[in-house]
Amino acid sequence: MLGLHDYVVDISDIEPESFIQMIHHCWLNRQELRAKLAKEIPLVVEEAELPAQILKVL
Repeated sequence: MLGLHDYVVDISDIEPESFIQMIHHCWLNRQELRAKLAKEIPLVVEEAELPAQILKVL
């Protein structure tokens, strides 16, 4: 949905070193991630609100 699969960890598979590397990767890309989220979150919110808007009309 938001294209952030590189930052998702299955808690049962987490290892300290891989977790640290993921956090480091996230930190290095924080500006790009911030811009991506600023663009995508309003669209996700709009999609999430759509069913309530439809029900309101009914």
